[in-house]
Amino acid sequence: MTLVPPPNTAGVIPPANPQHPLALGDIPNVNQIHADVNQLRGEMQLLQAGFARIEARQMNAGIARLNWLEMKSNTGLIEYRAKQKVVVGDGILLANALLVEGVAPLAALPVVPAVGTTIAATISPDGLTHQAILDLIQFYNLDLGIQPNEELVEIRWQRILNWLTRDV
Repeated sequence: MTLVPPPNTAGVIPPANPQHPLALGDIPNVNQIHADVNQLRGEMQLLQAGFARIEARQMNAGIARLNWLEMKSNTGLIEYRAKQKVVVGDGILLANALLVEGVAPLAALPVVPAVGTTIAATISPDGLTHQAILDLIQFYNLDLGIQPNEELVEIRWQRILNWLTRDV
């Protein structure tokens, strides 16, 4: 028996098979592939941002629980663990809507803090000035439960304490 080598097929394109999933006429345009990849990258970034917010919310639930237990067991003045930022953006509009007499309007933050960051390791609500309260609102992009007609700093301290100790 003599073995015959197969014919040299290097460089030969096999005939088109109309049943093949990618027949020659169906090869996508390279520009369309790039556009699809860029769209997928954008969608991945949105998903990652969503996951970061979910993670920060979960952390905040634990932080609020620890703060609540601390508040319940201690009648004295105390610093509470700061929650993580969960709302994207600069809260300048919210903060400036809650201005009180004698406090200058806030300017935009030079760098918007990322979701999952904290303004400090701890926050001591009683002792915050109106300016410090507005800084919190701007950083977290949340009104912290403070209403525009609540101008007494003691009421605002209570709202901040409520925010720090509740999973809301």
